[in-house]
Amino acid sequence: MLYNICNDISNEGYHITTEKVYKNGIPLKDADPDTFTAIEGTLFYSKDSNYVYADYKIIESAHAPSFEVVEGSNGLYYKDKNNAYTQWGIIDNSDGESFEWVGHNYAKDKNNVYFDQYVVDNADPNSFEALESYIGKDQNSVFVRYYKADTDIDNKSFELIRFDEEFFGKDERHVYAVFYNSSNPLQIFPEADPATFKPIGEYYAVDDSHVYHYSYYRGHIKLLEGVKPENFKLEYDPETGADAKSHNKLFRQGELVTTK
Repeated sequence: MLYNICNDISNEGYHITTEKVYKNGIPLKDADPDTFTAIEGTLFYSKDSNYVYADYKIIESAHAPSFEVVEGSNGLYYKDKNNAYTQWGIIDNSDGESFEWVGHNYAKDKNNVYFDQYVVDNADPNSFEALESYIGKDQNSVFVRYYKADTDIDNKSFELIRFDEEFFGKDERHVYAVFYNSSNPLQIFPEADPATFKPIGEYYAVDDSHVYHYSYYRGHIKLLEGVKPENFKLEYDPETGADAKSHNKLFRQGELVTTK
């Protein structure tokens, strides 16, 4: 760093001299100053007329003249004429020529749909649409990240419900909690009415006849037996730590704490 300061070489970002290219004060091996450019949308990838660099290393398999950020992806995806890439590296078996951004965190090529560097197994590229950052669907199935939901979903009527930063799914028959890190990511709220279902906070939800507690940490949905939504409200009790009540019953995280 002291050497760079003495020689007027920046220790932050890219610095180009007549002889070398530096990144954060470290020279990039064999980089050509005359043709060097940083790739739009990233500080990770850069290139010259001969090489593509991932951070400080040359990607030997990359084709520098065609390497670019994938349009619309906000720097999530990159491609050249042969392959596609994320900031974690090359996407195995991807086709750079047909690769395109679908929306949110999803992309596709002529063969597959991708979530980051992962193939979304059994997703149809021709009909796939991204619903939000971690959820998409095709003509046959719904997917959360790169997992296919095994639940029997009515695909045509499936849509998302948003509550603050949470998403739920619903179709004509069911309401679903979204468990992002589960291999079976859509779990049914038992007996829930899609037309009247709504989350109310503190991981509770109601419809016109039922009250539910759901837990992403525990990976469960619980129907509060015998509790009616018209009598249920969120209310903190400092003595018991309860977060909700119904008449004289107090609940904490969906469990009955005490009856007063």
